[in-house]
Amino acid sequence: GDGAGALLREALADPAWQVRCAAAGELAARAYERASTEALIAALQREEEGSGARRALVAALEAATGMRFGDRAAEWRRWFDELPE
Repeated sequence: GDGAGALLREALADPAWQVRCAAAGELAARAYERASTEALIAALQREEEGSGARRALVAALEAATGMRFGDRAAEWRRWFDELPE
């Protein structure tokens, strides 16, 4: 598997917001990966509203997918769940 991607996905749950932001940015710069997109959405669902980390997650999701759901985690989840495997 992709060891770097797995580490970045784990970093989305780091207690330090700076680490979460950096991980989101790195995932955004990578080619689209289903597992990474799912991890970004899950992180968005956990993240505090209005936080810098939440904005970084939204930017990462938009860059990685081309979709524009803003910080509406439920819409991201619905879109992702309807994607073909």
